[in-house]
Amino acid sequence: MSFKVPSALDVSKSFPELQGITFIQQGGFKAVYSATASAQKQALKLVFFPSVANPENEEEVLLQKEVKSRVRREIELLSKLRCPEIVKLGVIRTREVGHVYAPATASAAFR
Repeated sequence: MSFKVPSALDVSKSFPELQGITFIQQGGFKAVYSATASAQKQALKLVFFPSVANPENEEEVLLQKEVKSRVRREIELLSKLRCPEIVKLGVIRTREVGHVYAPATASAAFR
């Protein structure tokens, strides 16, 4: 399953506190953007959580749970890392981008 990457315009509507949003890269269930907040360069990662159209469909339910579990693990691991070359984890919040996306976001300052 793949998803259509939200445009920079859609992302800026959902994150009005960020300026200069630019798409960087896409992977499986995520898209990464560069942006500026409070005069500091930021990384913004949007994660697509597949919707569950039918709660009786075990495959849809398991896929959504797996994606959420991976995001939680990544956040947990990143928060434990202490290395100056690694982007520090910042604010995490959930917002909708466009019509389809329910992203979990992690914003972090570039070092």
